[in-house]
Amino acid sequence: HWYKLVIHDLGNLVTFTSFAIWLIRKRAKDALLLITALSYSVFVAIMATEKGPMAWLLIGLFMVYFLVRSNGFIPFKKLIPFAFLIVGLLIISYVYFMGSEDVGSALGSVFSRAFSGSILSAYFYLEFFPEYQEYLLGRSFPNPGGLMPYEPYRYTIEVMNWL
Repeated sequence: HWYKLVIHDLGNLVTFTSFAIWLIRKRAKDALLLITALSYSVFVAIMATEKGPMAWLLIGLFMVYFLVRSNGFIPFKKLIPFAFLIVGLLIISYVYFMGSEDVGSALGSVFSRAFSGSILSAYFYLEFFPEYQEYLLGRSFPNPGGLMPYEPYRYTIEVMNWL
């Protein structure tokens, strides 16, 4: 978690801040800082070939722009092209990183992931508990630093091993 804080979150924070400063002052020094921070954040976002960090970086820049330029008001006419840009970026990443055969299957994968992919794992848990494993009755609570005299049940690993 410290790695993510320093590498991802701090880089994005510096990028958003330098973008806001550049939007306000428009100086060459601010533009250089923005280009440096943005290059770093884009590299970090795509180095693990994950799709989400790059999309969230663009969403953050979009939000900072409208926060600085129009006091937080986002016109609907500007939101639609930006949504198409994000979906297009995700389609490209599905084709190149996930091995989708064409744009149509990549588009289907994007919408499948957006609307049903996050709940897919819930079906595995519903089948695993209580049919293969009894209810845990509190044994899955975390034990930070081993302070309590019990070993927490690592249910994500158990479900993964069961699959």
